[in-house]
Amino acid sequence: MMRLLAGVVILLFVVLITHSVAFAQELKTGTRLFVIGDDVTVHSVEDDEEFRIEHGTVFRVEESAPNRYAVRHKGKPVYVDKDDVKTMEETLQWVNGRNAEDPTANHYGLKTHVLYSLRRHSEAIVASDKALELEPEHLTSLQYRAASYFFLNDLEETSDLVEQLKELTPENYMPYVLEFYVAHTRRDMQRAVEAIKTATSLNPWEGALWSNRGLAHFEIGERDEGFASLERAIEMAPASSGGYQLYGIYAFNDRDYK
Repeated sequence: MMRLLAGVVILLFVVLITHSVAFAQELKTGTRLFVIGDDVTVHSVEDDEEFRIEHGTVFRVEESAPNRYAVRHKGKPVYVDKDDVKTMEETLQWVNGRNAEDPTANHYGLKTHVLYSLRRHSEAIVASDKALELEPEHLTSLQYRAASYFFLNDLEETSDLVEQLKELTPENYMPYVLEFYVAHTRRDMQRAVEAIKTATSLNPWEGALWSNRGLAHFEIGERDEGFASLERAIEMAPASSGGYQLYGIYAFNDRDYK
């Protein structure tokens, strides 16, 4: 069972940051989309409220419609126009063209993010080198540089970058996600739990974080906290399978759970 759960941990990390994409008009549930443009808004599914979205924001498709996608913004279902987003491959083509014309740290940072999402981790590190030459504390580049080193199994370099990110952006949840994965890999479960608890306090809307928190609680014997976290994961990401998978595994093995 531990081997199965270890696989689920890595799967949830991949779900959190990446999803493979094919060019298609109707994209699969879970496909990652990048917002390209500075004046993009999304519209609430439940009411007329609008939210302005920053360039480089990432969404995951929950449902595809003719001219828009249903996605989530801070746990709330919203629609985004198809013209305002690109798949990872499309974003990579776009940013390569922009870098050729006018290379900037932001463009190389976006390229780092996209290459990481495509699991081209060594290339992502090279792109981050270029961004950091232009702007030594470029946050997106540092973040996905750290994540790339983690997947290349360089835990020391990952940890060093995590500490740098925590100092630069104490309200950013992603360094704590990376700290969780490093600690979990090293089987330092108490530190892993503390890291993922901090991540969910900073970003309570991401279902994959709650799935990981649930797993961590179970691994140190905190059953009630584990089930509560997995229920929150399902609430925050009802279109994702991660929370349901973990919930099913633990409920099946917990004969006392009702």
